[in-house]
Amino acid sequence: MELETTQPCRKTSGKNCSFEFKTFVIDQINNGQISLNFAAKKYNISRSTLDYWRKKHPRAGTRKLCVYLREELNNAGIKIGRDTLFALLRQHNLLLPKTKRFHITTNSNHYFYKSHNLMKNRELTHAEQAVVSDISYLKTDTRHTYLAIVTDPFSKKIMGYAVDDNMRVDLVKKTLKMARNNMIFNHKTIIHHSDRGIQYCCPDYSAFAENMGFKLSTTQQYDPYENAVAERINETMKYEYGLNKTARNLLILRKIVV
Repeated sequence: MELETTQPCRKTSGKNCSFEFKTFVIDQINNGQISLNFAAKKYNISRSTLDYWRKKHPRAGTRKLCVYLREELNNAGIKIGRDTLFALLRQHNLLLPKTKRFHITTNSNHYFYKSHNLMKNRELTHAEQAVVSDISYLKTDTRHTYLAIVTDPFSKKIMGYAVDDNMRVDLVKKTLKMARNNMIFNHKTIIHHSDRGIQYCCPDYSAFAENMGFKLSTTQQYDPYENAVAERINETMKYEYGLNKTARNLLILRKIVV
């Protein structure tokens, strides 16, 4: 299908063509007047533009790319929707592959007391009213390693973290202590929400958390949505900021995390 004759001046060729011309071509794609293949082959603009986006945000999903690039695209006068961006990334094999879970970090097969889920249907109105905790597996060449994170579900700020080669209770106690020291508001009680892992339910950790003013809350099922913020933060750290890559040893991994 041919382009309309009122197209703006191209000025230069290939990936260096003007923003006005790029805008014109993308509008043609959005309106169904030309195909993606036609635009890519004839004008050679989509691949170079997408490569630039991917290099700037190498592990971000398409929906996040839409948010990250909104201001930049608006300033350039380029209008492109989420579905079109999905199609362009798919066409050039730039979509992120789905990941698989290889290592289980939650052992809920124990007889320790499991608290009620205090976060269910709760609406937070201020930072540090609650924290959510989780443990994630990281890889090194020498041994298994684990990252524990405590996050504020209201602000999404990481309040505390620790990395070690085991999942003993000391790992999560270090993380919670850091989180408490980083708090700036003086709430009388703070909800501490986690999965039903043995580290979070053992009496040692329960007493440690309660002595610092935390009220314990745990998930009731195996559904990750019951601890969605913590799960999402761990996933973002691993797959968007490169923590899923294999480090040489624990010392180097700790420096990467910091």
